[in-house]
Amino acid sequence: MTDVAITLSTMSGNGTNETTTEATDPLKQKLTIASQVAMGSALILIMFGMGCTITLNEVWKNLRRPTGILIGFLCQFIIMPFVGWSLAHIFQLAPNLALGTLAIATSPGGTFSNVLTFWTNGDTCLSVCMTICSTVIAIGMMPLNLFIYSRSWAEAAAIIPYVDIFIALVILLIPCSLGILAHRKLTKWSKKIANVCSGIAMVMFLLAIIFVAVSSPELIYAHWKPYILSAIYPLLAITVGYVTPWLFRQPPPQRRAIAFETGMQNGALALAVINLMLARNVGDLAMTIVPSLYSLFVLIETISIVVLYNVYIKYCQDKKVGKEENELENDADYNQRKEDDEENDLEKDTNIRHEKGDEENEAWNDANYSQRKMDDEEQERRKEINGVNHNNAFTETEK
Repeated sequence: MTDVAITLSTMSGNGTNETTTEATDPLKQKLTIASQVAMGSALILIMFGMGCTITLNEVWKNLRRPTGILIGFLCQFIIMPFVGWSLAHIFQLAPNLALGTLAIATSPGGTFSNVLTFWTNGDTCLSVCMTICSTVIAIGMMPLNLFIYSRSWAEAAAIIPYVDIFIALVILLIPCSLGILAHRKLTKWSKKIANVCSGIAMVMFLLAIIFVAVSSPELIYAHWKPYILSAIYPLLAITVGYVTPWLFRQPPPQRRAIAFETGMQNGALALAVINLMLARNVGDLAMTIVPSLYSLFVLIETISIVVLYNVYIKYCQDKKVGKEENELENDADYNQRKEDDEENDLEKDTNIRHEKGDEENEAWNDANYSQRKMDDEEQERRKEINGVNHNNAFTETEK
């Protein structure tokens, strides 16, 4: 690679004072090349690992009812590019920093969002499908949004290689397709392969950032504006990604999936696009400041959200569940006492019926006794009458 013109930006209060130096240091050249190779390799591994987690049935299931995917498209490619453009103007960023901000704001969702969604009991299937669809849609939407929003900075707009970005995004679908094929052929191993690829990609991604920082340490001591913007942007993106599906009355698991998919944008892809510009001797390393800082802040903030969520579920929800269980136990005790009372009442009623039955039996026996006594008396009277009649008949016969 020939010498790359690197612009070292020394930040001032409202802008930057640029000093252009020729990268004649061989170590700096090697570190620049190493960062580009590490970033490209990380992106390929990420896309391959994402493909290993995909089943076409899951994709088809979400495509048949694409409400969540459409909401994610609204958040990622309509709202967030405008938010990034607005923040760049609010913080009055220089063109190179603004372009780095737009590179993040127009990027699709990253694969780490799938892990975050899984850790927070979100709709993982929707998250994976959103990552796939947003990556495919980004082939057209990322160059389009960069073209639309970079108009505010004529200097930045003039150096964006739109065609090259489009071709690079199309090429990225190749490792994703290979990952899908690997999932079909090696279903039992696909998840492990995806985890290994994600782990290696994360290491290479961090190495790329370290190489950039070592080759140009001036970038670390940037003005406070990129730091504040990089810290605010992920929180705004997550908020937009959660509130928007809430407005569309989506259930909480879908909201969490869309929130992380919107907040965890593909920083590796944004840096790869910037590296593509640098490889063509356009732009400067200052464009990597916001994407690099964003990638660090978004990891810290999203992992903190996951920890807080799980703490809430473990303690607050457990207490709530425990309270509900106590109420259920109290209800169970009450129901048991009620059943016992009903059984006692039933026994009392049974005893009463038995007593009444005994009385009725006694009364019936008394009635039978009285009837027999009456019958006996009647028979005796009949006998007496018959005896008297017989005597009278005998007397008349004697006469």
